[in-house]
Amino acid sequence: MEFTYPGAYKEVIQAGAIDERRSLAEFTNTKDQIDLVAQEVNILSTYLEG
Repeated sequence: MEFTYPGAYKEVIQAGAIDERRSLAEFTNTKDQIDLVAQEVNILSTYLEG
């Protein structure tokens, strides 16, 4: 089993990203566990020119 820190501490929440197909984003590093994910790839913005 591989541990990465600070995510190995039980007090830490590990977050990741998903794309529009609900697949893990290529830059998400899950190791053995991930606590939550949010869409972080190709997000439409309500800001002008953004």
